[in-house]
Amino acid sequence: MDDSPRTTLQKTILILLLVMAVVFGALTAWFQFHPGVSFRGTLLYPSQEGDAAVYTGRIHGKTVSIVCRPDGTGTAVDLTVDGGLIHACRVDYPEGTVTDGDGDAWPRVEITRDGETLFRGAYNSYALYDEDGEWHAPITVVVGNAEPDFDEFDIFRFARGPGLARRGSWILWALGAFLFSGIAAAFTAFPMALFRLQHFLSVKDPEPTEFYLSMQKVGWVLFAAFIFGFYIWSLTVIG
Repeated sequence: MDDSPRTTLQKTILILLLVMAVVFGALTAWFQFHPGVSFRGTLLYPSQEGDAAVYTGRIHGKTVSIVCRPDGTGTAVDLTVDGGLIHACRVDYPEGTVTDGDGDAWPRVEITRDGETLFRGAYNSYALYDEDGEWHAPITVVVGNAEPDFDEFDIFRFARGPGLARRGSWILWALGAFLFSGIAAAFTAFPMALFRLQHFLSVKDPEPTEFYLSMQKVGWVLFAAFIFGFYIWSLTVIG
């Protein structure tokens, strides 16, 4: 091991690595206990208002709410942005079935938006089917910071009760960022020990040059910055 005194830079890097591990670990844990519904790259958080399920979050700096409530034999689904109604939608379930290409019969569904029929066909737990029994493929259009589109898949998903997702990944944090943090801490805390380990089979009593030592310090800083970015990225993952 390297018994030389730690420099101020080494101590700073080691403290930063420890603080990042604690802070980002705590944030990941907090996010895991606050699930939401994935929508347009963010999470909408659920609440209940009477018989209505409400999903609220922020997209492009605007407050987006999706309100789902029973309405007769179907479900009304309203999309509001900053309190203003953008789309009034419905999901209804007409009688009858549609047969797909494999001969399976699925119950009918009709989806409307602002009084216009977006989709008429059938559904199962995984997909929508057109009237002819063909799988109904999604078409996604994203235009800058425009109001979030609300297609038939979104409407149907929220009407049926969307599954919950969480921001932040324990796998990325524990297996990725934590591993990199450990490696960075070892390189920072024991630079000479690691240098000699690299060269002990080929050189007797190796000594690093001043250039090597300078580049080593640059490496500590760059590695710490990379790990910080890795932590940030792992917290943006929704799954």
